[in-house]
Amino acid sequence: MVKITPNAPQMKLEAGSNPVRPTRNQFSGHDLPADIKQQWADKFVPLWRNYIGTLTDPWDTDNPNIATEMQVCFNGVYPEKKHDIQANDVVDFVVRHIL
Repeated sequence: MVKITPNAPQMKLEAGSNPVRPTRNQFSGHDLPADIKQQWADKFVPLWRNYIGTLTDPWDTDNPNIATEMQVCFNGVYPEKKHDIQANDVVDFVVRHIL
């Protein structure tokens, strides 16, 4: 229930100000490099989903082979990109949260 207090003190925000900025500890698809976004949804995501579908336990994201397989898929879709996928980097984070 919301309580409305008449004549409550108000704070005026100036344009562009944000007194409380939430910390951001996660990525989204918007954070992916621009040069990979075009093929992301059309090629990488379907390839990744196909691979995940072959696993005995597709929800086991702690599987140590996942990072290696993710790199293989990435290299297959983006052979010209030299990106080493690291735990919790933008590619790893977004991939693990698309399913």
